[in-house]
Amino acid sequence: MVLELTELTYVVKRGLLWTAKAIYMILFLGIVIPTLVAFVVDFYVVSPIRFTLQPEVTPRIRVVDAWALGLLYAKIAIHANRIQPQNRITTGIQHIMDNGWTLLNPVQATTEVIGPVTAGLLGMIVIPGAVFRCIQYLLPSMHEIHGGSR
Repeated sequence: MVLELTELTYVVKRGLLWTAKAIYMILFLGIVIPTLVAFVVDFYVVSPIRFTLQPEVTPRIRVVDAWALGLLYAKIAIHANRIQPQNRITTGIQHIMDNGWTLLNPVQATTEVIGPVTAGLLGMIVIPGAVFRCIQYLLPSMHEIHGGSR
């Protein structure tokens, strides 16, 4: 009876560990990264074209649409990377696909793919705005320099 209880405990612990790993991988690779990819494409490609053609358009962010487009963009990027030489990210993606669902390794996935991609995408979204705000703070407007006489 004691042996069966320890075996059951072991199986439950392993099952919960696998579930936690799977949720983490699904959350980042299936939701967070595709959404960030869509935001970056929208900010750097779609929005400039849209505002050039229709300057009066009010920008709207629809997260569910961005997520769906991000999945599409990620699928296109994965297929486009097949024709280019291997790099760290594509090697990490290949490791994730080789391991499959049975041998999830979130630590390796984070160091090879999730961390660098998420940091890069967040940097592309946050850094330009932060630099603009810093410049705006450090360099007061001409109106303030001339004492408001213009």
